Formats: sequence, structure tokens, C-alpha cells
Amino acid sequence: VNAGPLGAMRLIGGDREGYLHTLGLDKMRSNVNSIGVNVKHITLSRRPIHTDSITSLHFVEHSAKNSFLSSSLDNTIRLSDPELGVVTMDLAVGHEDYVRQVSVSNLHRIYVACGGETFATAGSLDHKQRTPFFLKDVRLPHVHNLVGVHAVPNTHQIITADSGGTMKLWDARQFQCVSTFQLPRGENVNAASIVGKSAAMKARSLGSMNVMNSFVYMNPRKSF
Repeated sequence: VNAGPLGAMRLIGGDREGYLHTLGLDKMRSNVNSIGVNVKHITLSRRPIHTDSITSLHFVEHSAKNSFLSSSLDNTIRLSDPELGVVTMDLAVGHEDYVRQVSVSNLHRIYVACGGETFATAGSLDHKQRTPFFLKDVRLPHVHNLVGVHAVPNTHQIITADSGGTMKLWDARQFQCVSTFQLPRGENVNAASIVGKSAAMKARSLGSMNVMNSFVYMNPRKSF
């Protein structure tokens, strides 16, 4: 779910069938009952943008009116106008099966995305590229599948995180990794400890190495 300047009190949401819903929040008060609000009563439009579940959604500033960026399990990243149901641009995708998450840097006019691999991709919001840029740290790469990616607003920073607890900070100007962080693993096993084990035991051991499945960036608090 995300919001943008679509007029008076509009909220945009994506569903499991690939539709974007425009909700009129100004209609909520008159449709509230004892158990909440029936979404059908405040839905202004429902437009097909993807053919499978929408995984993330962002409003794109300084763009064509009502422009939203969405990613999906159908392995597409699209710019669209959800009220009109018009896809304005299909963006380059460098993932094999699906797009797990997409994030927007309005400062650099780029998007960054991750799927089911150990790398992230990036591309321009202003023109279609045949292939995206790949965020790969050759010196110290992610070794587990990424669980999220985030372009920090109003900065040159991109953050990637994988299921093994490794987080990387990237420079959006050159798509170069500038720093790597590792979350504490606790009792999780390492790769050396599974040598010689059966396939089933290896699977259980490797599964226990997954210490993170998502993350969220919080803006620094301002002092009073």
C-alpha cells in the first residue's frame, strides 16, 4: 500500500491478482461500522496492472501525474497510472523468476530491485533500458538470497540485505558497495560445520542459517 497526490485523500493498494486499487479515504467516515470499513465501499477503481501478486508499490515523485512503480511475482516492474489503469513503461528486469521488492530513489531517478537471487538490480525511471545494472560486490558478495532492498530517501545510499544476516551499503552514483555489516548469528551453523553431513542434515543446517527474512529503514530521529 502507498499514497501519492491523487487529489483528495487517495490510497493505492495492490492485490494478489495483480490489480491496483484506488481507495477514497474521504469516504471512510461515512462507511464505518462496528467491525471497520468494507473496502468495497471506498474503492474508486480496480485496474489490472500485473498478472500475479503485487509485491511492492511506490509513488514516483516529479514524474507524470499519478505515476506509481510496482513489482510482481509475474517478474515485471512497471510504471503505471492506477486510476486510468494504464501501464506507461515496462522497466528492465534482471531476475529469473519473480521480483520480491522494488524501491525508488527520486533523487537519482532510479529504481532498485531484488528477486530470489544473491544480487540486486537497478535502472532508470526516465527511459527503458534493455538490461539493468547489477549490484554485485565481487570482493565480498552476498552468499544468501536477498530479502530486501531500499533506496534511502534524499541520499546516495542503497541498502541490501540477505537471509543470512548480511547487509550492504551501496553508492547509488556508481553502484559500488561501500560497507558490509553482519547481524549476529547466535547459534547458527557455518558452512564448514556441514561438510560430510547427509543431504537432509545439510538442508536442516542451512535452513538454520537464515537469520533474517525482512528489514525496514527508519529515518533518524530529530532531536528536540
